[in-house]
Amino acid sequence: MVLLAATTGWAEYPLIQFAPPSCIPAEGNGLVEATITPSEGWSSVRAYFMREGRTELYFVEMRPAGNDRFWAVLPKPDADTAAVNLRVGVRDGEGRETRSPAAVVPVVRACPVSLTDEQRAVARNLIVGETLAAQFGGGVLGFLCEGIVLRMNVRGELRPEDCCCERAALLAASKGRNALLPLVILGGVGGGTSIVGGGGGGEVSKARP
Repeated sequence: MVLLAATTGWAEYPLIQFAPPSCIPAEGNGLVEATITPSEGWSSVRAYFMREGRTELYFVEMRPAGNDRFWAVLPKPDADTAAVNLRVGVRDGEGRETRSPAAVVPVVRACPVSLTDEQRAVARNLIVGETLAAQFGGGVLGFLCEGIVLRMNVRGELRPEDCCCERAALLAASKGRNALLPLVILGGVGGGTSIVGGGGGGEVSKARP
């Protein structure tokens, strides 16, 4: 288990207790869990991930489970991903972030992961965040698009997953116009979020903090 606390200059600091999973299923969604103390007052709690050996770091927001526990479900790895690099990050209202040390977790075909009904529902409706502007417009490198419905760019703007939204594209084509975008509330964290159209469209909605 990894414990990390940042104290310098902080009125209140997060203690991150991150026990990485023993494996990631080769054909399934990985589960990331951590304990954050204190559990409230942060603008975001994120599970960062990337294919081991690459530099393209992505994230999914972690959801509170009570008793200072948080969890997140990862996209399914593709056939070329042998291991996943994981870490947990906690950000305060001023944008200062504390991250746990990275852990390298192997992708295993017979990896036993049991998801709850809520976690399976999240796995079918994933929002994947980007950490680099260059990630805009590409797929989530090292991971399948199955279950990914929205992407968040480095400015916090949401857009449909252009590489994965086949159903939305078919619906838009059948109606001869752009498909409506869902309004999304990210679980458990604050901050405004813009929702932008795919294919270079402009901003269509902005959530208030």
